[in-house]
Formats: sequence, structure tokens, C-alpha cells
Amino acid sequence: MKKYIIVMSALFVTSCALFGPKYSTPNVITDDTWNDSKNNTKVTNDTDYSKNDWWGEFHDNTLNGYVVDALKNNNDIQVAIGNVMVASANLEHTKMAFIPDISLGGTLGYGQTFNSNSTLNSPALAAFGIPSTSTANNNFNFAGGGFVPSYSLNIIQQFKALDVAKDNLALAQASQNAIKLAVIGQVVDSYFTILALNEEINLENTFIDLLGKMVKSSQLQLQYGLGTQSNVNLYEQKLYMAQMKLPTLNQNLIITKNTLATLINKNSNELKITNIFANISTENKIPLSLPSVVLKNRPDIQIAENQLKIANGNIGVAYANFFPKIYLTTPLGGYNNALGSLFTASGDFWTAQIGANMPILNMGLYSLIKEAKGQYYVAYYNYINTVKKAFADVNNNLANYQNNEIIMTNAVKLLKSVNDNTNFNEISYNKGYTSYPMYLSSKVTQVDTNITYINTKLQQLQSIVLVHQSLASGYDALRL
Repeated sequence: MKKYIIVMSALFVTSCALFGPKYSTPNVITDDTWNDSKNNTKVTNDTDYSKNDWWGEFHDNTLNGYVVDALKNNNDIQVAIGNVMVASANLEHTKMAFIPDISLGGTLGYGQTFNSNSTLNSPALAAFGIPSTSTANNNFNFAGGGFVPSYSLNIIQQFKALDVAKDNLALAQASQNAIKLAVIGQVVDSYFTILALNEEINLENTFIDLLGKMVKSSQLQLQYGLGTQSNVNLYEQKLYMAQMKLPTLNQNLIITKNTLATLINKNSNELKITNIFANISTENKIPLSLPSVVLKNRPDIQIAENQLKIANGNIGVAYANFFPKIYLTTPLGGYNNALGSLFTASGDFWTAQIGANMPILNMGLYSLIKEAKGQYYVAYYNYINTVKKAFADVNNNLANYQNNEIIMTNAVKLLKSVNDNTNFNEISYNKGYTSYPMYLSSKVTQVDTNITYINTKLQQLQSIVLVHQSLASGYDALRL
């Protein structure tokens, strides 16, 4: 009776979870639109923003070429492609489990019988009381060969394993998209940084030259009693600070070039950058996708959901251990043997066998189910957390972009005002209305303001890159 109850309990558990729990995407409550989408952004219902080659809007052929080079040659992307190949092969292998294995084999053997009975049938020997049968040793040989299909399958488990293999392939593809998205952003960011550093280094050299002239001018004024030592000290300090800054800028340029070269899998001396930073425009409206579209396109969310699907599928795989496993063996071939001089026989034969077994009492299987449910629990809350972070990421980067846009607007106004003042002082100096030190001072301020403007512009460009990254923009724009 007790055994009967155990059997019925196992059947009840497995029948209630024939394929494991049905998967459904968790419902994560999010806003209908982004908190910081203002007039400078356009919210659209773009169905596949991942296909937007947004870097092309900067109209820089060199930049476009580097993005293509990175997508073709980047080593991290190649590793991701390899992982997709592995997952695809695993899926094909799982599909093939429905097809029996077939082996071709054969055997050869030689043996000997011991104490076998032989019939003599001699009347003469019988007359002397010798029996008509006696024991003898006989040699024999045998041979066999043929095809042997074999099949071992848990049908329910195989279907669930197939679903898990498909989800693993989708996970590998989403991981590849995540790497492509990151690489594109890094290439564009590195390229803009190189242009900005080239410009800033040129300005810093000009700044150092002007400060040197200011030091000499202030020393001359001090010599004739027209200036103070504090003015000399002030310009000397600015000169030393500028000279200290220049080596760091050159080092950063080398590092950034090496970064870009690594991204496109080339050497840094192969980089050919002819554009100038002034040609890059930041007047670039950010077309936002709706939150539901971002939820669909972001690779990190795709990765989290596929991990959740795999965890859900593994629960079904664990439950399927309770189902019968079918065994099938079907030898088909020929066999013959010969037992010395006693007899010779030969013939062909075939046999077929099929069997099945089903666990009745295996408490360890319940722990496997419990483990799979625990993994699903972890994957579930990882998915929820990923979605929440994704929306926060978009809002944060959008706010950063808008903040930098305000700063950039004021930086443009400041630069125009300083340039106008410098031009006025230059005209006044040429006409003799302004002293040389005053003219030099305005030039120093102009160069210093230009350096600030370059850094502000670079920050704005980087904020544009970050917004496109958070919107999962462009990773599927090029089919290479």
C-alpha cells in the first residue's frame, strides 16, 4: 500500500508539471514616457531603434569607416560570434538527440569446448563393454557483424532541453549585441576624444607661448616701475601650470589612440585622422524611443530575460526526470560459428529490443527541482532589477545630455563674447589705443576660453554617445 501511494504521488507531481511551469514575461511597472524628455527631444514610436546608424549624422567618413572596421575586426565581437556558434551547435546537437545512434561493428573469436559428449556408434566397441559416447575436447571459431542502432530518450526532458538550447542561443546572440553596442560607443567616443585632444594640445602650446610673453612683459613693467611682483608671479604660476598640463594631454592622446586602434584591431600608427574638432556638430536632436521599445531592444534586458527563460526551462528539465526513459536496441547483421568436426552451422539473424524505466523512489530528483526553482528565483529578480536600471540609465543619460546642452549653449555665448573682446583689443592695439600687455591678456583669456569650450563640447558629444548607448541604438544597423 505504501509503495502504491509513492507511485501515485510521483505520477501526480509529474502530470501537473508535464513540461514544467509555463513561461511568461514578468510585468514590470514603468513610466509611459521618460521623465526628462523636453522640447529638445522627440519621442517616437520607433519599432527598431537598434537599426539606427546614428554616428552617420556627424557626416565623418573616417568615423564611419572605423565603426565598420570595429564591427568586422574587433576581437571581443569575434569571441561573441564564437559563442553564438557554440550555442548554435549545441542546439543542433540537442535536435539530433531525437535520431537514434547507429554503430557498425563486428566480432571474431576462437574457443574450445571441454568435456563435450561424442557419439561413436561402433558395435565392435560395444561388444567389449565400451560405451557409445565419450568426452572430448573440440575447437571452434565464430564471427559476427552488422549495424546496431541504439536509442535512449526521455521525450519530455528532450523537449524541455530543446527549449533551453534555443534560449541559450538567444542569450549568446543578445550578448553579442551587447558587445557590439559597447564597441560602437567606445569607437565614437575615442574618435571624438582624439579630435578634441589634438585641438586642445595645439591651443595649450599657444597658451604656453602667450603666457611666456606675458611673463616677459610683466617683468619689463616691473623693471620700469609700471607693474608689481605679484603680476609677475601670477603669470609665472599660470605658465608652470600650463607646462605641467601639456605632458598629460600628450599621454592621454597616446592612450586614446591605442584604445581606438585596439577596438578596430589595428596598430595606432595605422590610424589616419584628418578631420578637425571644429567640424563636428553637437546640434543633434535625440529621437527617443518609447519605453516599451527600449525594453525590447536593450541587449542587457534581452540577456536577463533569456536567463530567466533558461531558468524556467531547467525547472521543466528537472521535473522530466520523473518520466520514463525509453531504450531501444536493434542489432541487424550476420553470425556464424564452427565447432571443430562436431558440426558446422551458419545463418543470419536480427533482433529488436525496446525498454523503458521510470523512477519510483529517488528523493534526489526533488532536490534538483528545488535547485532549479532557486535559480529561477534569482533570474526573476535579476530581470526586474535589470529593467529598472535600464529605465534609470536612460533617464540619467538624458538628463546629463540636457544639462550639457544648457552648458554648451552658454559656452558658445561666452566664447563669442571673448572672441569679440579680443578682436576689439587687437584693433585698438594696432591703432595704438590699447597697450601690448592688455592685448596679450585678452589673447590669453581667448585661448583659455577656447580650451574650456573644447572640453565642454567633448562632454556634450560624450553625452550624446551615452544616450544612444542607453537607447540600445545602432548595434544592428550594419549587416556585415
